[in-house]
Amino acid sequence: MGTVDKMVRKFLSCNFNVMLFHYDGIVDAWKELDWVSRVVHVSAVNQTKWWFAKRFLHPDIVAEYSHIFLWDEDLGVENFDPDRVLSEFQHDSRMIGIMMDA
Repeated sequence: MGTVDKMVRKFLSCNFNVMLFHYDGIVDAWKELDWVSRVVHVSAVNQTKWWFAKRFLHPDIVAEYSHIFLWDEDLGVENFDPDRVLSEFQHDSRMIGIMMDA
């Protein structure tokens, strides 16, 4: 839960909308975090990441957003700055892979 907490805080601090997919059915454990009501929670037991993406990231839903990050819970955010990535992406989309290694 600690990694997800850091990730959510980082994205919310940059004014992103956050949607969490819960594949284990455990949603109540997140209620202790102060940001829990500021994110969308989608829960379905025993489903894969791609099952969620296919059903909840439909083109009609994502069309209003200019960028979408799909973030796995085991990927750290210590060296990730969403605003910097978007700024660099607008400048040169080939920079994304390089920045993620920084």
